[in-house]
Amino acid sequence: MFLNLRTVTYATGVGEQRRVLLADGSRLSLDADSYLKVRMTGASREVRLKRGRAFFDVAHDTKRPFNVVSGQTETRAVGTRFGVSNDNGLVRVTLVQGSVEVRTRADDAAPATKLSPGQQLIADLGKHQERVVLVDAASATSWVSGRVVFRDTTLREAISEVNRYSRRKIVLEPSDLGAAAIAGSFDVGDTDSFVTGVRSLFDLKSHTGDDGSIVLTK
Repeated sequence: MFLNLRTVTYATGVGEQRRVLLADGSRLSLDADSYLKVRMTGASREVRLKRGRAFFDVAHDTKRPFNVVSGQTETRAVGTRFGVSNDNGLVRVTLVQGSVEVRTRADDAAPATKLSPGQQLIADLGKHQERVVLVDAASATSWVSGRVVFRDTTLREAISEVNRYSRRKIVLEPSDLGAAAIAGSFDVGDTDSFVTGVRSLFDLKSHTGDDGSIVLTK
């Protein structure tokens, strides 16, 4: 039993990833620039994700559901594999295996949303909106294995993803290109390969900004 265990904090910096074996046997993968707290007792298992992204491979325990709280969302699982991200109040819950129930704490009377593998719940906490979409779960959680995979991803979103892993940020100056779709796969932290690919795809040039950033221009 896990009685009166202290709360344990896990955090990563820009470009850093971390793997943790939790006290109950569950496995936690923490992505770059992320922060969460874990507390386990004889009656409960709770994670509070403050920012960033985490993936959980949950040890089966029907008597102690595994709860992940992020913003105003609470995801409950017994034994399953899923990811949760919180980027400035935009929470995503992606189910890979098993089942989870997601509840928005702002409306406790509303029924929980039950996800099936390959589904992702997107909750915009600022706008009090949520929806469930179908995703390629392997691609959506590819960061766990050290890759970032883009499939019909906007260039703006892809740049934001790559910037997660480097202090040398990419800046796109022709903003009209931000909505253009791209596809590709890159090693986490390989900013140079991503820039080379984007330059070739959109016929762009690049230079170093005054702050050391990589500026993409026409």
